[in-house]
Amino acid sequence: HKLKDLTANWSGTPLVVFVDDIHKIADDEDIVCDVINDFASVLGNNVHLVTAGQISIPSDSIVEEFRLNLYTRDETQVFLEASFDEVTEDHVHDVHTAVE
Repeated sequence: HKLKDLTANWSGTPLVVFVDDIHKIADDEDIVCDVINDFASVLGNNVHLVTAGQISIPSDSIVEEFRLNLYTRDETQVFLEASFDEVTEDHVHDVHTAVE
C-alpha cells in the first residue's frame, strides 16, 4: 500500500524504485519472491522495480533476474591500488572480506 501511495500522484514519466537488500524481508526465499511480485504488480508498467538481494528468482516469476558476481580478491586489490599509494596484503584481505 505504501508503494501505491508513493506513486499515486506520479506524473507518468518513467520512474525507478530501488530496494536494496530485499533478502532481508524474510528468511524464506518464497516469501521474498512473493513480496517482489506484489511490488511489481502494484507499481504498474511505467514504474520499474529494481531490487538487490541474495536470492534466486523462480522461473515462473513475473520479474526478470540478473545475476551479479562479487569482485574477486585480485579485482579488489586492483581497485584499491588505483586509489591508494600503498596497499598491504592485509588491507586488501580486510576490505575484500568486509564487502563480500
